[in-house]
Amino acid sequence: MSQTEQEMQQIEISIQQAKAHIEMGERLERLCINPDFKVIFLEGYLKDYAVRLVGLKASMPMQGDKDQNFITSQLNATGFMSQYMHYIRQEAYNAKVALEADQQEIDGIMDDIEDEEV
Repeated sequence: MSQTEQEMQQIEISIQQAKAHIEMGERLERLCINPDFKVIFLEGYLKDYAVRLVGLKASMPMQGDKDQNFITSQLNATGFMSQYMHYIRQEAYNAKVALEADQQEIDGIMDDIEDEEV
């Protein structure tokens, strides 16, 4: 396998990975515009539930170690989920940039091949 063929193969792998990240980002965006998902998850869980947990954390009857640990773990869970969604969006954005660069690189390689043949 020539060096050019190896480069093309590596770029093709990169393109497939980028497309998978882009698709994941598109799936997340479709999910986020779903009215039921918005109400139950984005507003209900990530916002309203988190606010309720903060209130419970300050509540006198919930000051025991067991209750505080539970509340903290639930708050962490909402934070982790929010971070995961941000990660998916960021990976999709990065993949779009990488995909464009890979496609330009392929175009450059193809131009070089055509120039060699002439």
